Amino acid sequence: GATGVGKSMVAAEITRILEINRLASTDSLREVMRKMVSKELVPTLHASSYEAGKYLHHIEGMGKEEKVIYGFLDQSEKVATSVEAVINWAIKEHVSLVVEGIHLVPGVANKFKDKAHIVHIILTTLDEETHKGRFKSREKRSLRTSKKYLKNFQSIRLIHDFLYKKAKEEGLPVVDNIDFDQTREKAVELITDRLVEKVGVEV
Repeated sequence: GATGVGKSMVAAEITRILEINRLASTDSLREVMRKMVSKELVPTLHASSYEAGKYLHHIEGMGKEEKVIYGFLDQSEKVATSVEAVINWAIKEHVSLVVEGIHLVPGVANKFKDKAHIVHIILTTLDEETHKGRFKSREKRSLRTSKKYLKNFQSIRLIHDFLYKKAKEEGLPVVDNIDFDQTREKAVELITDRLVEKVGVEV
């Protein structure tokens, strides 16, 4: 899901309810990659997901909206290398894992569908005013202020709408995060239903 839709809180709840003690964030994976790859070599990796398009200097004649999406996809492609490594590790160790983050573009986990039970859920906040309010409310529990996010809100919404459309195309479940309790219950239901379907046992 896009920035500010509530991915981290939902992911943390899923790990608690399903007693999964391994949680990976693509923001954390990106931060590790930033220490390993210089800004001069891969500038899009060192920007926010919604600002990465500003560094696509090699693409001429592209509109602002297109640049936002292409920059986001460029960064996501780079981060996908680390995501795949973490999933491969979980498969090798036979452990359950929750991965959350904006960089999980629909289709990114397709290569693992025959090796593990993957449940890819896209979180949205379709109401724009509710989405804006999330940035202000999380100031109370974080050092991040809402100013930068609200300034770039239209770019964030472009990515939000892109992920929503892509999820629909890929047939992935989409959960509109309006009420946290309902979102949590729906996410757990989607996971358990998939496991019952694939494994044939109740969890």
